[in-house]
Amino acid sequence: MKLLDFLFFFLTRWFEVVDKRKTKTVSYPDQSVYALSICFTLWLLTINGFIDYFVFKTFKSKIPEYLFVIVALLIYLGLRHLYIAKDRYQMISNDSNRIFKVSEKKGIIISLVFFFSSIVALLVSAVVLHSL
Repeated sequence: MKLLDFLFFFLTRWFEVVDKRKTKTVSYPDQSVYALSICFTLWLLTINGFIDYFVFKTFKSKIPEYLFVIVALLIYLGLRHLYIAKDRYQMISNDSNRIFKVSEKKGIIISLVFFFSSIVALLVSAVVLHSL
């Protein structure tokens, strides 16, 4: 849970830093929930690709595509309920220095690396598994 709080808090901080003019119409926690749900869905797709290839010896997934969409929506709704409806983000932001013990710049870099590594991992695994 602490890792999820870490990623959520610093992705939200990154969205706040990037939007200097405060022109976004969607709140920063909403953007972070959306980004994390995409990230976790991409990691699930990557893991599914490895399982399908090494266990079932096929590159085509046996799981229907609409199930991945449903799982992504459930992840989004779960994160939204946890961080926005239950005000967990306010609790994290009030105690962020005591909880994480890392500078804001390092935290943002770590969370962005985790976010973009999900995209890169999916693309690299698709290329590597398809070439085997």
